[in-house]
Formats: sequence, C-alpha cells, structure tokens
Amino acid sequence: MEEGREEGNSRRERPWNDEELEKIPKKELLKWLQQNANNSFLQQHSTDNKSLLIKAFNTLFARNDYWRGEQDEQELFRYHNTECPSLTTLVLRYLSKNIRAFLQELIEKLPEVLRSPSS
Repeated sequence: MEEGREEGNSRRERPWNDEELEKIPKKELLKWLQQNANNSFLQQHSTDNKSLLIKAFNTLFARNDYWRGEQDEQELFRYHNTECPSLTTLVLRYLSKNIRAFLQELIEKLPEVLRSPSS
C-alpha cells in the first residue's frame, strides 16, 4: 500500500464472482457486508432481499469508498455499550419486575424444579 493512502480506500479483491453470489446464502452475504462495509453504507442500503444485498455488494466494490474503518468500529462499540442494552438484559429486567405474576405459572408448569435431586 502506498504511504499516506488510507486503508479504507484501497482496492479490495471480490470474495465472490457474480455466479457465486447467486449461490451463497443471504445470511452469509449479509454478514460479509456488515463486517466490511462502513456504517453509512449499511444505513443507505436495504437488506430486505438477496437481490438488494447483491446490488449493495456490487455498489461497494464499484464505489470503493465505503469500507469499514476504525471510526465505524468505535461507533458500533459506543452504540452497543451505551445506547442499546442487550436482549438478555431487557428480558431479565422485565422478569425481575414481574416475577410474582409468573411464579404460580412456573410452579404449575415446572413441578420438577421444586423436587430436590435426592428425592
């Protein structure tokens, strides 16, 4: 790489050709885009169906200026750690506030939990 040239603007090699793109699962293509495209690009492109993902993939290589960089990782880190509690955290908060409402139903549906292992 040339000195002074940003890594985000360097030419990248396509991991799949057009024929291979048609064959790979949508989930794999989406994961690849999330790992390689910057946040701005991901916000601009719809991921509703595979044809739109393929179009986004081709646009990423054609434009060559939307590669994921350190700033995108920092934004993602800030988002995950400050603005968006995990689903597990949200579920546990809800359950802790409403445990009494669920207690009787849990006792009825899971009687084996009340039995000791030595019984």
